[in-house]
Amino acid sequence: MSAVTTHFEHVVRSKLIANKLAGVKPDSIRGLAREMAKGDPAKAQTFKRSLFKWMAPGEPSPSAASRALVADALKVDPNELADDDEESDPVSFAAALQVMFDRAVDAAVDRRIASLKGSLK
Repeated sequence: MSAVTTHFEHVVRSKLIANKLAGVKPDSIRGLAREMAKGDPAKAQTFKRSLFKWMAPGEPSPSAASRALVADALKVDPNELADDDEESDPVSFAAALQVMFDRAVDAAVDRRIASLKGSLK
């Protein structure tokens, strides 16, 4: 992990990529902002600006409440977005990302197989 990339950014981007591979929404920062806003366009714009700030190098970073909101919209455990000790155990962080990626790929393959079986009938 580079010095300018946060744990929060890694987890959020990894989950969005996994969602894109799996065909699940949200799969972009804008989509995540819309999900967090629950249909309110003004809040969606605010969340989009906040997400871009939180994903940028340096300050500011999201509060615990904001992390919980992002975690809820991404359907992940809020602890996955915490910045507490990812530097002390980078292997666990990499393993967690690999598990998320593997699950997304497995789900995408399963959906593709099911669609192919359906088209053969």
